[in-house]
Amino acid sequence: MPGLFLFLIGLVIVASMFRIAFYYFIVYFLGLVAMLAWLWVRHISRRIALRREFVDHAFQGETVTVKLQITNRSRLPLPWVKVEDHLPQPLTTADAFRAVVTLGPRLSRTVTYELVAKARGYFPVGPAQLHFGDVFGFFERMLSTQSPHYLTVYPKIIPLADLDMPSRSPFGQFRTNEIIYEDPSRVAGVRDYLRGDSWRRINWRATATLGRLQVKKYEPAITLDTMLFLNLNPTEFDEHYLDPAAELAITLASSIAHHLADRRQSVGLVLNGRDRSVPLPALKPTPFDFAFSAVDDGDAADDIRAGQGLDDFHPLLDEELPPVVVPLGKGRIHVMRMLEVLARADAGGVEPFSQVLRRYAADLPWGCTIVAIAWGRSPGLQEVLVALRRASFRVVLLLVRFGPADDFLSIMRAQGIACQEIRGEEDVRRIRARVAVAR
Repeated sequence: MPGLFLFLIGLVIVASMFRIAFYYFIVYFLGLVAMLAWLWVRHISRRIALRREFVDHAFQGETVTVKLQITNRSRLPLPWVKVEDHLPQPLTTADAFRAVVTLGPRLSRTVTYELVAKARGYFPVGPAQLHFGDVFGFFERMLSTQSPHYLTVYPKIIPLADLDMPSRSPFGQFRTNEIIYEDPSRVAGVRDYLRGDSWRRINWRATATLGRLQVKKYEPAITLDTMLFLNLNPTEFDEHYLDPAAELAITLASSIAHHLADRRQSVGLVLNGRDRSVPLPALKPTPFDFAFSAVDDGDAADDIRAGQGLDDFHPLLDEELPPVVVPLGKGRIHVMRMLEVLARADAGGVEPFSQVLRRYAADLPWGCTIVAIAWGRSPGLQEVLVALRRASFRVVLLLVRFGPADDFLSIMRAQGIACQEIRGEEDVRRIRARVAVAR
């Protein structure tokens, strides 16, 4: 358009100098056409719409079809429209999807493209941009959507060959060799009455048949109330293995949750990390920022050097990034909620894992199984797990780690903590959380 404007100015100057009427005609004609083209584009820009549709949840390996519907609500045709939709980089190598279409008056066109859910995560699809112009090519406009839509890709679920994590809670659905817990809803037969048996256990029909007192014999059973504690605090990981270790830990947690939910057991999650759908809070002033702003204040600078007042100027407080908690529950809807949280999970958080365990285990029911998934040694972890075991919780520690091994595994087993080292997906498939107590 600047070129056309300069051309018209040049024609006006030439027409004024040589008084050529034809040049005036060209100026008037092109000026009228430019005005009509501007009104055309302005009219359509208020009546063009873009709508994006796709299934916003997928499992890894699935293909997601994204539909972009472009609608022209005006009475004027649109000779060309270029749509550009920005794509999530982890799922594709292209930076954006681009297509050019023509729209008649009051018509819609739909263009589609596909995304392959290659990795777990919470990915933005968009924002989209529409480029369009008039039929003469004088004017071009660009419209952009305000915010993207998000695609949630669930974590990988690995079938578990065997998961032996009995609870200490009675009245459950699974048989156990721990005969201290008998479920009255599971009658295994009858036996002779023994002194001390409750009269409520007497089977009167069997007593009348055999001519002596018979009592009901129940099957021992347990219920698996399991709370998963997943630690993604980056300060408690080896920075060289943070990304693969965190991904393996999330896969492990999702596999255990799916396994227990598939067996109709109660399971919950405490994630000591960051939810990607929650924006990070604004950073508070750090001690260094405060020190620089107080250069002219000698007393304040002395306080900073002395280490005083630093607690009031922490960049991120624990309250700003609390752990993500999914309470104990059952059913498909509940486990899908857990998988969605794990899909959006990312390394983050500033609270030590031992504090998270101590704080949230206090609200768990008696006899609940606590599965702690962590990298390895962290401040206070050993003491907290031993204390939880002594408080009648069944404690299982799963160490997701790479690199050289240390003696932390044997130390925890010597304390009576069921633990296992996970170094890859094959270890997840063969997981057996048994107590290995040193004699």
